[in-house]
This record gives sequence, structure tokens and C-alpha cells, in this order.
Amino acid sequence: ASALQAVEQLCQQIQHCLILCIGMPASGKSTFSRMLNESLHADIVSRDTLGTMKKCQAAVANCFWKGKSIGRSVAVVDNTNPDRESRKRFIDIAKDHEAKCVAVVFQGNVSVCKHMNASRCKALQKEDIPFTAY
Repeated sequence: ASALQAVEQLCQQIQHCLILCIGMPASGKSTFSRMLNESLHADIVSRDTLGTMKKCQAAVANCFWKGKSIGRSVAVVDNTNPDRESRKRFIDIAKDHEAKCVAVVFQGNVSVCKHMNASRCKALQKEDIPFTAY
């Protein structure tokens, strides 16, 4: 089974689930997140779209609050989450809501990720995302 299928199967067995994507920019996290959104109706939480870590944390908490009323919730954190501290923020929210946590590590080739990142940023007319954490 693919990583996507394994995560889908696991989340289908869990009432409330937090999926933490971990990896370099342009390693496939957003594509994976969109696929989970399609198959599991997961809420995608991304600093790229929300702007701040505080807003991301609030969005994860909100996903679990909504899930309490409908009996199911899946939040996918589509950030690089490179260090323990950044992941702990979300794990603590999941624990507060009795949600299970799944970490998915994207192990991309650094030179390929840098190339993909530069291509994406050029196409979107944005600055390159720094790779300082890796």
C-alpha cells in the first residue's frame, strides 16, 4: 500500500485525527494534503494560506471542535514542521481534544526539492522559500 493509502486506512479507524506533514519545501506535502482532503474531507491547515502559526493552531483546534458535533474530524497540518517545538504545538492541541496523531515524513532529495521550489516560486512570482531548517 502507498503512504497515502496507509494514512487513509488509519484515519478511517480513528474518530479524531491530526496528520502532521514533515519535510522540506517542495517535497510533496501540499499535494499529499490535497489528496487527503479529497478522500477524507480533511481540513488542510497551512501557514502558507493562513499566514501565522497562531492562526494555524486555531484552525486545528476549530477542526476538532467542529468534529465533536459531527463525530469525526481530520486535520492535516501542511507545514514543514522541522523541529520538535513546532510539532508539539499541534500535538498538544490534538491531545486536548483526545485526537490521535500521525506524522508523515517526506524525505525528498535536497537538490530536487530546491529545484522544484525555485520553479514553483518563479511560476508564482514569489521569493524562494529558505531551506535553513534542513
